[in-house]
Amino acid sequence: MNSGELADGTGLEYRPGSYHTFGIDGSVQVNGSIDDPVSTALPGFSNRTTILTLLRTVSDHLPVVADYTFPRVQTVNNLPPTDLVLTGTSVIENATVGTTVGTLTSVDPDADNTFTYSLVSGVGSQNNASFTIVGNTLRVNGPINFETTPTMSVRVRTTDQGGLFFEESLVISVLNVREAAVTRQRLFYNRATGSLFGNGAGNPVGAIDDSKRPLLPGQASSFLNYTNYIRGLNGLVVDIESLGSATASDFQFSTWNGIDAAGFVTTTATPTVSVIPGGGSGGESRVKIEFADGAIKNTWLRVTVMASDTTDLAANNVFYFGNAIGDMNAGNSSDTPQTVRVNAIDSALVRLNQATGANEADITNIYDIDKSGRVNAIDSALVRLNQANPLIRNFEAPIQNAPRSMSTRFFAPPIASLRSTQIADAPARVLMPIIEIPKAIPVIEIPSGTNIKPKQDDAGSSPVTTPTGDFPIAMLDLFFAKFSV
Repeated sequence: MNSGELADGTGLEYRPGSYHTFGIDGSVQVNGSIDDPVSTALPGFSNRTTILTLLRTVSDHLPVVADYTFPRVQTVNNLPPTDLVLTGTSVIENATVGTTVGTLTSVDPDADNTFTYSLVSGVGSQNNASFTIVGNTLRVNGPINFETTPTMSVRVRTTDQGGLFFEESLVISVLNVREAAVTRQRLFYNRATGSLFGNGAGNPVGAIDDSKRPLLPGQASSFLNYTNYIRGLNGLVVDIESLGSATASDFQFSTWNGIDAAGFVTTTATPTVSVIPGGGSGGESRVKIEFADGAIKNTWLRVTVMASDTTDLAANNVFYFGNAIGDMNAGNSSDTPQTVRVNAIDSALVRLNQATGANEADITNIYDIDKSGRVNAIDSALVRLNQANPLIRNFEAPIQNAPRSMSTRFFAPPIASLRSTQIADAPARVLMPIIEIPKAIPVIEIPSGTNIKPKQDDAGSSPVTTPTGDFPIAMLDLFFAKFSV
């Protein structure tokens, strides 16, 4: 009863009319005086103060009962935050300024506390300059580059309304954007007989033949895409802008002579692959690919530079080069695609184009097949030793990573007849044959001169009549049957 709260009247709220005394001193007069709004027993004191004073003095020897309301208990001692969490711990490379990385939240034993966040110096603050904090979100504020900094670190402080704080280093992963690009593919004559072209050593600038170009998807091959070098295809360079890195495992190599039914087959020849930083024609990284002499000869070579986080390419890059030892692009077949062969005509051309002076033949001279810088009897003899028919055949490189386009191919099931039926609800001029085709569909090669009725286009003025009935394949008048392969 003699506590500080009872003495000074703070912290407790008296409930009027609840005071009662017991015993010989508990008269009505005393109760009445205590319950009056304005005390008459102790003039000048409020009713609450009067009651508290009487509880401490007048009632000191009496048993009493009074009801008081206690106020809400407030936390007196504020505690600091204990942890800091970033929801969202990765950011894409090259993200624009203002991009949100994640939301900051604090862990604190005081449930109702509020917090402010800031970037501070200290352990783990090395990338603070690349970020900023807006409210409780961490945002991009500078360059984000996977190649230079695949992981980034910031140091964040959370401060509660009482000024107490907690700091933590947060790690942010940078997500790679594949941004490398192949800018140039060339072949070079590695380990040439003479030293004029540098023998392909180091960065083989002098040994690159710019008159030969890669065959790219969708293009038809020609003499522009293959060499007649006696050592075969033994050197390639690929210039790649923003290259990550490259090893032999980042490439696929397949060969095909353009004739065999099997098509391109992965080669067993293993090249040496090296990177020359800044060695490209425009300062790009240059990837140098070297095969053993004769490992890739008289064939087409398909090169696939693989898309990966290693190369940093977004899509595979495919190109082709070929080799036909001794071919001078003369005396080849007149068919399409053209079959390349080496015969007496090629040998005679070498004899007619001799350049026997030292370094008289430059790198693009097709008659210097050993790349000695001269055209002489050695080249002529090498051509005669490599006469062959056929050697390779030209082809059209397929388009990569795209739906195959419609091509004019004629199919027939392995049965004796086809049935063509009129489409009931279609206009007469767009009648199409309906052909039931089993799963196994052989391709009919249509020889030149075969009578093929063209498909009527939308601007045609006269309808095309579709025959109906059964027709033996041997007598089949092929009718604009066009299928996708």
